[in-house]
Amino acid sequence: MPTVGIKTFEPLRDLDGDDDDALVSAVADWSTEQIHENDKVPGSRSVRRQAAKLCRANGYQIRNDDWLGV
Repeated sequence: MPTVGIKTFEPLRDLDGDDDDALVSAVADWSTEQIHENDKVPGSRSVRRQAAKLCRANGYQIRNDDWLGV
């Protein structure tokens, strides 16, 4: 079974800075919901898009040329 790439979670962890990893948890929860709703693992682009959306909603700037910027 495919897994949601670690490559997306590492920048989130680094960006969040504190130890609660709220952004990582939010994206992991979203990914889990997508798996349950669609019976398949979301693609890397979808995960990155959701991560960027959450980052921007929480005041983090994500450039379009960043990994999360899709």
